[in-house]
Amino acid sequence: MSIFDERASQWESKGRRVELARDVVNSIIKYAEPEKDIDIADFGTGTGLILLGLADYAKTMTGYDTSRGMIDVLNRKAEEAGLTNLTTEFLDIEKDTFPENAFDLLTCSMVLHHVDRPEDFFSKAYRSLRTGGKLCVADLELTDVPFHDVAHEGVKNEGFSENWLIETMKKYGFSSVKVVQGAVMEKERNGEKINFPVLLAIGTK
Repeated sequence: MSIFDERASQWESKGRRVELARDVVNSIIKYAEPEKDIDIADFGTGTGLILLGLADYAKTMTGYDTSRGMIDVLNRKAEEAGLTNLTTEFLDIEKDTFPENAFDLLTCSMVLHHVDRPEDFFSKAYRSLRTGGKLCVADLELTDVPFHDVAHEGVKNEGFSENWLIETMKKYGFSSVKVVQGAVMEKERNGEKINFPVLLAIGTK
């Protein structure tokens, strides 16, 4: 059982996670300007905070995750809400292939810092989008002070720079690439509250 399976049932008990997802969703709506009635996929969907936040824009919603515990929570939420256009699938974004030419909007929030080779994700994501589709990736900005505690389980990257995101997305074919501050996370260190920016990178196929 992974750490995410263990935490799934209590994942949303931390208010900052819910607030972060809300802010990221609002930034996606503001800067990516999604159309209505589109097919949306969320990779590393967790309990579906991003995906469900975009439900008003979706014809279909697909949530992918490596944690069956998280998927179980999302499935329960969808059932309780009476959503019939949401499906979930177990998928490892590092090892598995993505459906090709399948989606109009693809989102991935606070996931890539857990991935060994995040650049591979952009290559797969590009192929998974339809022409004109958009990718929205939200993750920590690389700063001098790391967000995570030392040796935090599963953390492979402490964040990403704006330049790296732009260059990587362009490298794999995305156009109209832009990076904005999508949210801010506050964390206390040694009695001091520090704001950590979360970048939102947007690109079009």
